[in-house]
Amino acid sequence: MSEIAWKVHETRVSLDWAQHELAERAGVSRPSVARIERGDDVSTATLEKVAAALRLRVELTQADQAKGRSPTPKRRTQRLRRAFVGGPDPRGSGAGR
Repeated sequence: MSEIAWKVHETRVSLDWAQHELAERAGVSRPSVARIERGDDVSTATLEKVAAALRLRVELTQADQAKGRSPTPKRRTQRLRRAFVGGPDPRGSGAGR
């Protein structure tokens, strides 16, 4: 399970929300939530909506920079990876059930 999939799943479960509840709060389909939790590809817009509903934020970093490496000619096109950074507890900020 990817870091993103794990963070979405764990946060949703900690809020005691079903996938359909998260989908409704985020304004996306339940299958989109399931795809995120499986680690499948989804659009950045969908990911951002789900993250916002969970009070998380999406952060893009260069893969080599995240690993502390300097770019080499072979790495001219840096791949970006998405990572979630935890936000405030959604239960404490009016996101209630």
